[in-house]
Amino acid sequence: MGRPRRKNVNKKRINVIAVGVFYFFLFFIATSLHQKYRYFQFPLPDEKFAQVMVLDLLVGILLGLAVVGITWLAVKRSKKLKNLSHEFYKMLGPLNGSEVFFIAAFSALGEEFFFRGVAQAVLGLIPASLLFGLLHVGPGRKYAPWTIFAVIVGFLFGLAYEWRGNLLLPTAAHFVVNFVNLRFYSQFNPKKKA
Repeated sequence: MGRPRRKNVNKKRINVIAVGVFYFFLFFIATSLHQKYRYFQFPLPDEKFAQVMVLDLLVGILLGLAVVGITWLAVKRSKKLKNLSHEFYKMLGPLNGSEVFFIAAFSALGEEFFFRGVAQAVLGLIPASLLFGLLHVGPGRKYAPWTIFAVIVGFLFGLAYEWRGNLLLPTAAHFVVNFVNLRFYSQFNPKKKA
């Protein structure tokens, strides 16, 4: 009789290449539409261009860190959200630093250029934020808090985009949120006390 096969609990569940292709496709659609209709907003290339870009990059990073902080506080205080963190861990599996960076960068570029850059320009802030939330519907009702969170964050990123007129700001914020949270969730240990 042969030895029983051990399950590899750290087996990757997410296909990083497929994720990259999906987000590249969103980015490609958005940039193609922009070529024809000029949807994206960026600051004018004048003498203050570099200063505005650096400022908006910093504001985006701070906004992203604020969203991460609020997320972590909510997870720490809610058993339901801790359980959802465990589900994300099971779905993601362990990811190394370059995989986290790849997913965070491609999702930030694809989603922000598509939802803020194009959908918000065509449909408006609220419909674009709701569509953004629909992209974040998980398999089952237990993922509903993630969808609601995505709608709220989509609305927040959309407001920041309208406020500054610079697609860099929500893209930077989105990258920070995804990078930090993906890093956390891909290494989440449900047995460890929070």
